[in-house]
Amino acid sequence: MQKKVFFPGVILLLMITVTSFPYDYSDAMEKGIWFFDANKCGPDVDIDNVFSSWRSACHTSDSDGSIDLTGGFHDAGDHVKFGLPQFWSASMLGWTLYEYRDLFDREGLTTKMLSILKYFTDFILTCHPNATTLYYEVGNGDQDHSYWGPPENQTGSRPVKKANLTNTGSDVCGQAAAALVLMYFNYRDTGSSYANQCLSAAQEIYDIGIANPGRCDEGSFYPSTSHYDDLSWAAIWLHLAGGSSSLLDDVEYWMDTTQNDYGDDNYYKEWAPAWDDCTVPVLLMMAYLTGKTKFRYGVINNLTWYRDGCTRTPYGLPWLDSWGVLRYASSEAGIGYLAYKLLSWDEYLDTADLTMDYILGDNPRNGSYVTNYLNNPPKHPHHRANEPNRDGNTKGMIGALVGGPDSNDSYTDDVNDYTMNEVALDYNASYLIGMAGIAWLKGGGVPDPTPTLDPSITPTPTPGGADGDIKVQYRCGEANETATQIKPHISIVNQSNDAVSLSDLTLRYYFTKEGIDAEEFHSDYAIIGSENVTGVLFEEYAEIGFTSGAGTLGANSQTGEIQCRINKTTWKNYNQSDDYSFDPSFTDFADYKKITLYQNGTLIYGNEPGFEGTPGPTDPPEITPTPTPVTDTPSPTPFTGTTPGDVNGDGSIDIVDALLTAQYYVGLDPANFNPDAADVNCDDSIDIVDALLIAQYYVGLITTFPC
Repeated sequence: MQKKVFFPGVILLLMITVTSFPYDYSDAMEKGIWFFDANKCGPDVDIDNVFSSWRSACHTSDSDGSIDLTGGFHDAGDHVKFGLPQFWSASMLGWTLYEYRDLFDREGLTTKMLSILKYFTDFILTCHPNATTLYYEVGNGDQDHSYWGPPENQTGSRPVKKANLTNTGSDVCGQAAAALVLMYFNYRDTGSSYANQCLSAAQEIYDIGIANPGRCDEGSFYPSTSHYDDLSWAAIWLHLAGGSSSLLDDVEYWMDTTQNDYGDDNYYKEWAPAWDDCTVPVLLMMAYLTGKTKFRYGVINNLTWYRDGCTRTPYGLPWLDSWGVLRYASSEAGIGYLAYKLLSWDEYLDTADLTMDYILGDNPRNGSYVTNYLNNPPKHPHHRANEPNRDGNTKGMIGALVGGPDSNDSYTDDVNDYTMNEVALDYNASYLIGMAGIAWLKGGGVPDPTPTLDPSITPTPTPGGADGDIKVQYRCGEANETATQIKPHISIVNQSNDAVSLSDLTLRYYFTKEGIDAEEFHSDYAIIGSENVTGVLFEEYAEIGFTSGAGTLGANSQTGEIQCRINKTTWKNYNQSDDYSFDPSFTDFADYKKITLYQNGTLIYGNEPGFEGTPGPTDPPEITPTPTPVTDTPSPTPFTGTTPGDVNGDGSIDIVDALLTAQYYVGLDPANFNPDAADVNCDDSIDIVDALLIAQYYVGLITTFPC
């Protein structure tokens, strides 16, 4: 069915958009960065510290004999320096700056963020006194938790733990190495010598984790359940810093063959990124770098589960676990924004926005969950330095994300409640990757150009055709043009002499969504196992794929029947009459080129909508990821001969320009309209995004256009 866009709706959208956003997300980022000052440890705590009036040197005796181990950060409200959450936080903060550097620069946050990151990486370098050693824990949780008071008064020696060729710690090595490589990227324009030192140490630390694989030992406080996810995370960044492409082969092997202690399927992860699980960030970067569909599916499967399968509070907050629920929700929101930025997948954005606004006050209590910030904030987090006597008198620590509400949206601000009111390094690292994401999006952020050739990453690929040795057969399971369900029945036939992995294959069934109702995909029956068939619904097609459990499609064989079904959750009708892939005349299985088939993202069979001509066998282009790591996005083509945004040429950029752009988008052919000035995000199209950006510029929400 042809989609129609009505101009009044566009005007309403513009009116809503030009209204100021409910929160200053960049300011919320700044306050989140401040928290780390409150948790600094070592002799230099009061240097560049917004809380220097009540934080100063502490734990200056931290060492292992003659090896100085001062510095770093206290883990939470306690004072132990736990390696796994500390190094994970460092790598996530580094990734946040790496992905959103333009945002940090524009909002004046880069200098402080780099200062915090350098405090992390200085400590990691201190913990790496030689090529085969990484110290990862200073202090003992049981001993430390018997003390309540300011860290400045907690003196004496503390026990330490280390990873080396005798004691395992691949997980902490992986996260520490990733943090150092990311510092190399983030700091090389500031200090190349220090950046290179970080990169050199990162390789050595990674090698420790590879040479003696296994977990670190942080007792019951941070029990590690996996380590290949952490090594994978480091391998990705080492590859981007010039390492061998075989590093990505290692990552793929680990993702395909290893599991955590819970037996999770890496491509169907039902958890959020956190100190003990880096799987989804790994999948996201692998999808971006390699273009392989299985990685993309892994990200989408995780986000879809978190959106649709995770428990929700009555107000709608995804509620994963009672301990640190907002930490998990924030990190998942961060993945949602990055899935849009890197993969152009936007179906988690609404949930991500709900999450970050909930944290800042859009919730039943109309209160922030960031200490001493915005309306009705927490004032009594479980934090010794902030409330050293637990008597109600606090230091007013600003910017710490607390654990959050229970599953009914209820919350109590009590210093003794370490479930709802815990604050920690990894909480704020998660908060910042989510808050930077929403600040980027609301500031007019648009997806990055992809460095791969995978058409599944581009929602509207250039129409093409192919006719290879693997083909698609189809029969129509619902022949009525008006129906509540779409039922394509499919079989894949391998006519070659080589077996293929089904997890490398994806199909696209093209149909029109029609309306805004939520939709569901079902695999009703498959000889290879319906549980091994996956489906993701986009605006114009269903992308059907296979898990690793589907196995291989043997030479000169076929999958047998795969019965798929699509319906709206409201059970409203579809009009299939103009759906590209619908053909009720196919009552028995036959070759069918209006369902396209891809292998590792490359079209190998069928004709995409809009294809003209006679397709023949094609040699799929080789995917060559390895983007240049020095910049996140290529420089866009500059405007020439006109002022970006001033579409009517009257010398000013105002709401009239936004409305003219909206009129042009819906086909009204406005007078005095210069299209050369309208594409303000340089994506080679003039659409509603350009109109909204111009409107945002007019009211001062942004000061420059994305390009």
